[in-house]
Amino acid sequence: MGLHHRHPGRRLARGPDRGQGLRRRATAAGHRPDAHVDELWRDPDGRRRGGHLTAWNGPDRLVGGAGADHFVFDKLPWNAGHVADFQLGQDVLDLRPLFAAAGYQGTDPLADGYLTFESDGNGGTRVLFDPDGPGAANPWPFQITTLDGVAPSSLSGSDWLAH
Repeated sequence: MGLHHRHPGRRLARGPDRGQGLRRRATAAGHRPDAHVDELWRDPDGRRRGGHLTAWNGPDRLVGGAGADHFVFDKLPWNAGHVADFQLGQDVLDLRPLFAAAGYQGTDPLADGYLTFESDGNGGTRVLFDPDGPGAANPWPFQITTLDGVAPSSLSGSDWLAH
């Protein structure tokens, strides 16, 4: 099925030739320009590089498909979404933009209180980020996403990026 990104309430465009970046207007043949089709994510040069998907601020459902995928979270979401098919040891959560924006300089975000993985109660993992770690400015962490079907205890340091 290939790499795709789904935003609730919108039709889904799939395939290798859907253009550059996530677009709010359809450009694929057979779709009206006002249809609000979310399109395939691509690198700025137009090539797919192992499946880079970047989440928006809303409750996005990210599906990488076959192969190693990079799920990028570059801003705190207003409403966390889901990664539907995260493959341990193959896919990666790219949280580097969040850590950079927070000014994090440490070496262990889990021990430093910036990153938490907790059960969602349904066999998945809620990924939580606290921009000031143990500081008092943000008393509660932000939920970044939920990894469907992935237990918190199964995640390792190779499954996410902080630097």
